[in-house]
Amino acid sequence: MGLNEAQHAAATASIGQPLLIVAGPGSGKTKTMVGRVAYMLREGVTASRILAVTFTKNAAEEMRSRLFAEIGHGAKAVQIATFHALALQICRQHADTAGCVYTAIRARSSPPEPCCAVWGVGHYGWGST
Repeated sequence: MGLNEAQHAAATASIGQPLLIVAGPGSGKTKTMVGRVAYMLREGVTASRILAVTFTKNAAEEMRSRLFAEIGHGAKAVQIATFHALALQICRQHADTAGCVYTAIRARSSPPEPCCAVWGVGHYGWGST
């Protein structure tokens, strides 16, 4: 994969704990994260138990593409998401458990996905009772 020394150290760090990669633009974060996921898969971690989170849709799509090129179909089960998409997924999945009401608000020009999630908790008087 061609990682430099710092990228290789991050990609092959202990898989017993989460890893946070913080670096500036163009420093190889996506490359390092792909290397990390590939390393975890080679070490026997089940693909569906891996979560890679990034800031932009472009970075998430690039990560998926690179991982698929390196690993193949085994990469499909790895969850790669933006922070926003992950938060929205968690909110949707656990709204009832948290006693919240989920409402999606879309602008006329927006895509089918909600662009704004409004949460209210009944005992604070924000949501349904």
